[in-house]
Amino acid sequence: MYDTLHSKAAVIHTWYGRLFRCLTLLSTSTACVLFNMLDRGKHKSHSRIDICITNILFGGALCLEVYAIGMMLVSYWTYAALHDCNYRSLGSLVFRSIQYFRPESRAKWSNLMAQHNLIGFCLLDKPTKLTKVLSVLGLKVHWDRWLYIRHIDVSSELKTLVFRELKDKTVSIVDAESYRKFSNHRGQWALQCKGYYKELGWSVEVEFDESILLWHIATDLCFHSGDGDDNDAKMIPHYVDISRAISNYMLFLLVARPFMLTAGIGQIRFGDTCAEAKNFFKRAEMARPSASAAARMVLDVNAEIAPRDVKGDRSKSVLFDACRLAKSLLELQPHKRWRVIRVVWVEMLCYAANKCQSNFHAKQLSTGGELLTVVWFLMAHFGVGEQYRIEAGHARAKLIVQKN
Repeated sequence: MYDTLHSKAAVIHTWYGRLFRCLTLLSTSTACVLFNMLDRGKHKSHSRIDICITNILFGGALCLEVYAIGMMLVSYWTYAALHDCNYRSLGSLVFRSIQYFRPESRAKWSNLMAQHNLIGFCLLDKPTKLTKVLSVLGLKVHWDRWLYIRHIDVSSELKTLVFRELKDKTVSIVDAESYRKFSNHRGQWALQCKGYYKELGWSVEVEFDESILLWHIATDLCFHSGDGDDNDAKMIPHYVDISRAISNYMLFLLVARPFMLTAGIGQIRFGDTCAEAKNFFKRAEMARPSASAAARMVLDVNAEIAPRDVKGDRSKSVLFDACRLAKSLLELQPHKRWRVIRVVWVEMLCYAANKCQSNFHAKQLSTGGELLTVVWFLMAHFGVGEQYRIEAGHARAKLIVQKN
């Protein structure tokens, strides 16, 4: 997709594109040979340095042309085009030669997912002279993204989980009504299936950006809680790692890629939540609290009274609403808790991928691609993307991809 949308590959890998590539190599080679075959006597009026520079330029041009043709020959486009050639044909011989370079095994995207953590950011982001200057220059946001956002590999376990959850959910889609329910679920279906919608459903019925922040903070609070009923991180690292990876990735999208989410006032809510968290940690008078200590401090707050009843609705902070959610989750057994958190995050990820406009998915291909875009393509393969919406009848499109 990147080659098609952001490069000349769609032209280069046509018959006339390959012809022009060969012609440019031939013309450059001819020019180089003719230049050096000129009467040597005519060169006496020219500087030897100029002649050397010209030959160096010719050499560089030839190297670039040879390299371009080599890359064209071992590209996935050529590999796919020659795949079904007759066994005894010249194309088949070229195909077998290309196989040694294994173009089909090359990564088609960066295979990375960005990570941003709210509590970690609030603990590390201290006012300094540098940050004050950057704020005046309007560069503080870019500085924060460079300093506090990191990238991790997308694990095979996470890919398998997303695939399995999508496959299980698509079975229930039989008509337009069931599709509408599927496309609008962003945690509701997971909570209903697990039997916790009555206790936790309020957290996924709010605006999507608020729901992301609530579950992100609650996931962190549960991770750092140390509730004494076996260490969750040691007991079920598989669930915990996937949950935290998606949680931090979704916060990154909310902060750095808001155009990919139906985020509403997500950045305002994030800013207010960070401000309240920083003030809370500052009042605690702890010099440098760890993430675990900070999480326990938040969990010690009495969150039975809704924060809006205390401070009004002027602030959009969700810090203590998230604390209330975390306390509800901590009442569950560790393995049940992390199963719920995990499937809710997968559902939110699929919802975000489905609702993101296609032009924004295409835009991110130029920066290495996003996990969100890969999920969007996977949903398209299952025939459940927005592009396959059917308002009437019982038919549902599905793209069948045969693996050779």
